[in-house]
Amino acid sequence: MGMLKKISKIVLLVMLVTAFSFAGSGSGSLPFLANAANAEAAVLYEEDFSGTTPADWAISSTGSVSGGALHIGDWANYHEQAIYGGETFTGPYSFSADVKASASSGNWNATRMLFNIQDDNNGYELIIGNKNDTAESNVELVKKVNGVDTTIANGVNYPLSKAVTTLQVVVDNGTISVYARQGSTVTTIIDHLSDSTFNAGRIGIGTRSAIVDFDNVRR
Repeated sequence: MGMLKKISKIVLLVMLVTAFSFAGSGSGSLPFLANAANAEAAVLYEEDFSGTTPADWAISSTGSVSGGALHIGDWANYHEQAIYGGETFTGPYSFSADVKASASSGNWNATRMLFNIQDDNNGYELIIGNKNDTAESNVELVKKVNGVDTTIANGVNYPLSKAVTTLQVVVDNGTISVYARQGSTVTTIIDHLSDSTFNAGRIGIGTRSAIVDFDNVRR
């Protein structure tokens, strides 16, 4: 009888551990909410575009706020963007936004996330093609120094698929990571790429010959 009780306890323990393991999977949680250094739970800056044009944002002429989102771009304009100038972010941090891109005919039409911006000629830019096709939804990470663009990561494909997608950039002690979430699925797009040319700067969102809705910008 004593042996049977021991076996029963072991089986129960295994069941509990298994249940706990499965409960933690597929939650759709992004790796960092606000601060990459100490996993700070608080969001340090957030803009949900629920009102009129928000303060401290420089928005291109094609941009407008309506329906609780920032609409940027058209098919004819190459680079359209909105830059938040209210604060310069430094140290380990994450920067995320919800995006919904209109379907396009090729990866030339793209969604852009800009970070550690120094000025018009210096900073980083994440570019994701909007085509609903894995083979042509190219991801490119570009570093601009003195007006010269250098691709520092590419070759990854991630279709935005006309779905609402949360894109997140994490800058952490000389590395850059990029994550994306659609529904409950989180995908690592760039994993701890080493580059520390710019360790602080402003953040922004934008398009390349495309139409994109942005919402819930968080730092």
